[in-house]
Amino acid sequence: MQSSEPLSVGVVGLGYVGLPLLASFASTGYTVVGLDRDSDKIAQLEATGEPGFYEPGVQEAIARHRSDITFTTDYGAMMRACRAIFITVGTEMREDGTPNLDGVNGCRESIASHLAVGHLIVLKSTVQTGTTRAFARELEKSTGLKAEGDFFVAYWPERTIEGHALHELGLLPKIVGGLGEQSAEMTGSIVSRLGGRVIKVSAPEVAEMCKLVDNSYRAVNIAFANEVGRACEALSINAAELVAAINDGYDRTALFNSGLGAGGPCLSKDPTVLVGAASELGVEMPITHASITSNIQATLQVGEWVREYVQDRALHLPRIALIGLAFKGTPETDDTRGSPASILRRYLRDAFPDAVFVYHDPIVTDFEGQSVAPTITEALDGANVALFLTNHPRITQISSSLIQQAHPEPEMLLVDCWNNLADPQVLVANGTKVYRVGDGTV
Repeated sequence: MQSSEPLSVGVVGLGYVGLPLLASFASTGYTVVGLDRDSDKIAQLEATGEPGFYEPGVQEAIARHRSDITFTTDYGAMMRACRAIFITVGTEMREDGTPNLDGVNGCRESIASHLAVGHLIVLKSTVQTGTTRAFARELEKSTGLKAEGDFFVAYWPERTIEGHALHELGLLPKIVGGLGEQSAEMTGSIVSRLGGRVIKVSAPEVAEMCKLVDNSYRAVNIAFANEVGRACEALSINAAELVAAINDGYDRTALFNSGLGAGGPCLSKDPTVLVGAASELGVEMPITHASITSNIQATLQVGEWVREYVQDRALHLPRIALIGLAFKGTPETDDTRGSPASILRRYLRDAFPDAVFVYHDPIVTDFEGQSVAPTITEALDGANVALFLTNHPRITQISSSLIQQAHPEPEMLLVDCWNNLADPQVLVANGTKVYRVGDGTV
C-alpha cells in the first residue's frame, strides 16, 4: 500500500446513501469499487447502471463514469483494489430502540479477512456513539494489526437529503471524526475532493453524536410545530398563517409548519438512538424523548380521525385512498421507509381488516408490494376516505373541482395534512368532511 492519497475507493452498501456517494466519487476523479451482498442488485448495476430507486442524477453519473466503476460482491477484490473503504450499510432500528448493527458487524468481519497495512475504513452508517472505536478494537483483535498505525478508522456522518443527494454531497460541510489525527487527515483529504468544507472534530464519538443530534433537533422542532398546530385547531385559527407571520423577516425564529410526525429512515430513528445512548450513560433527555412520542401521536391522530369516521357511519368495507406514499414530498423521493403512509396503513389495517386500500404517489410505483394508481382521480374513485400525506408539489393545490370530478358524491372524509387542498371550504360547504392538520378554520 502506498501512503499517498488513493485514486481508488470502495463503497460498501449500494442503497440510498451508498450509490450517490459512489457516483460522487466517480464524478470527482476517483475510480470506485461498489460492493453489495445482493447479487441481483450487482447484476442490475453492471447491466444497466439503474439504481433501483429514485435519486436524480445518479444513473446518469454512473453512465458517464462507467469505465471508472466496478461492481462486486467480493470483499477481497475490493480490498485489493482500494486503500479507502466507506461503509454505508443500513442500520434499521430494533424494537429496543438500538440500531441493528448486524450489517456493520458483517462488514467488519469480511474486511478483517483482507485488511492490510495502510487501509482506511470510514463508517457512514447511523450508529450509537462508541461504535467506530469498538469497530477498530475488534479489527485489532481479529487481525493483530494496530489502529492508527497499521490501519486507520474514521466516522463521517451522512447529512444529505434524498432527492438532492448529489448536489449536497458537493456542497455541504463534511464532519470527520478520526480515531486519531492521521485517520482524520486521510479521510478529510479524500472527501474534500467532493466539495464543501471539511470540519475535523476531535474524536469519532463527536462525529457520531453530530449525526444523532442533527436529526433529533429537526424531530424536536417538528413535534413542537405539531403541538402548535393542535392548539391552532382548538382556537379555530390557521397554524400556517401564524407560522408565516412569525417567520417573516424575523431571523431569530424559524418555525416549521405543522403536519405529520417526523418519519423516514433517519428522523424516526436517530432521536430514539440518541435517547437510548444517553440513558446508558445515566443521562435523561426528556425533551427529545417527549418529541418521539409526540411525533408518533401526530401521525396516528390521522388514523384516529379515520377510525371515528368509519365507525360513525358503519362502513363495513371502507375504501381508503392513501395519497403521497414516500416519507417526504419535497425534495421528491420514492423512499417509503418509515413513511406516514406505511404507518397509517398498518394502523388502519389492524382497525379494519376488510378495508380496501388504494394508493397514489407521483414517484412511488410500488408500495409494499401493492400497485399504485397513476392518477389522483383513479385513487379517489369510489373512496370513502382519502388521506393526503406528503407535500409533494404534484399533490398540493388540489382544487375542489378535481375532487368533485373524481368523486361526485360529497359523502367522504378528506384529511389534508400539508395544505394540499386549494379550497377546502368549498368541499365542506358541499357536505364533504374535511380535516386540515393545524387549521381550525376548516
